[in-house]
Amino acid sequence: MLACAGFLTGCSPAGSNKTNDQAAGNDSDAEPPQEHHLHVLTNRVDLIENGVFKRYADAFERKHPSTVVEFEGLTNYATDILVRLSLRNLGDVLLLPNSLANQELSKYFEPLKPGMFKHLRFADFKEYEGMRYGIATGASTEGIVYNKQAFVKAGITEIPTTLAALYEACEKLKKAGIVPIYLNYGAQWPLPEWGETLVSFMTGNANYLNEMVHTDRPWQISNAWGQAVTIARTLIQRGYVEKDLFSNNWELSKSEIAEGKSAMYFTGNWVIKQIFEAGGKSEDIGFFPFPYDNQTKHYAPLNPDWFIGINKLSENQTLAQEWVDY
Repeated sequence: MLACAGFLTGCSPAGSNKTNDQAAGNDSDAEPPQEHHLHVLTNRVDLIENGVFKRYADAFERKHPSTVVEFEGLTNYATDILVRLSLRNLGDVLLLPNSLANQELSKYFEPLKPGMFKHLRFADFKEYEGMRYGIATGASTEGIVYNKQAFVKAGITEIPTTLAALYEACEKLKKAGIVPIYLNYGAQWPLPEWGETLVSFMTGNANYLNEMVHTDRPWQISNAWGQAVTIARTLIQRGYVEKDLFSNNWELSKSEIAEGKSAMYFTGNWVIKQIFEAGGKSEDIGFFPFPYDNQTKHYAPLNPDWFIGINKLSENQTLAQEWVDY
């Protein structure tokens, strides 16, 4: 390398130093590169507040000089994003609304590069006419997340394996002054757990929801929908859930579970890490299948988490693709 460097220097034409000095002078007078702001919408308010997203942004910005990644957290993401969708106020990168049909995706989102989907689950969930518009941010299964110390305090010595046993455990927890199970009714977005999520796997038929179009009366007390909603209704009627059903207490509920003030969630196992971040100890938090009936065999699903995509109207398309890939 030194020899090459010397060779190239020796071969420079006379007067080149003057030219280089002039070029250097021109460079020093040049305007700094334009700063690009990447606006990312997210439901993970907690990761903004605890600095996790900032560490992602810092690493990305080092690889992309003159780039600033800005996060906007939406506490009621599932509902707020629909309003933003109607206003086309979607930032650059966002989580795709779950209620948006795949045939509508191309109106709002940019197709993602095919190379992003190698070895990933749920690659075709947000696909339409050969184009993929969203990539899953994770995968999870549904069940009961619980605080072991709350169970001990209430005198519960065995994990409930039937619905009757679950109700018995809830009664013991209530008598011990512990909220048995947090519905997060006021947050709204967790409620499908007690409807379409539970129905789709308690039947053991992953295609159950799609097959509903073949019946004129899909919602009946006697079928899976009625059974699922009856469980939630029973929990509310017996006082086994949080008292304040109309406020969004999602963030609060995580610390309540972490501290053992509330005992259980019925949700995805993705929440376990968030409970740890809220102060829960790994040895105190457990997970078991939701016993939705009194049978001995129960099913559980494998589900994608939110899908991340790119606003079709973003002025930072290339940068947005790189962020999603990153």
